[in-house]
Amino acid sequence: MQKSSSGYALVDGLKIYYEIHGKGAQLVLIHGGGSTIQTSFGRVLHSFAKERQVKAVYCKDMVTPLM
Repeated sequence: MQKSSSGYALVDGLKIYYEIHGKGAQLVLIHGGGSTIQTSFGRVLHSFAKERQVKAVYCKDMVTPLM
């Protein structure tokens, strides 16, 4: 099993939860509205982490688009 870590980052006043899995080239996963890291990526996250460093972000307080 790959080593993983998680925590919170304060970004523009929002407390953002993140998880980091695996190592290698980075792959950032951002869930869709109304879902979570687990519901969006639970089935594939560990497969991706076998060859990449996966950074998954949970944006529950995000109310505006990132772009």
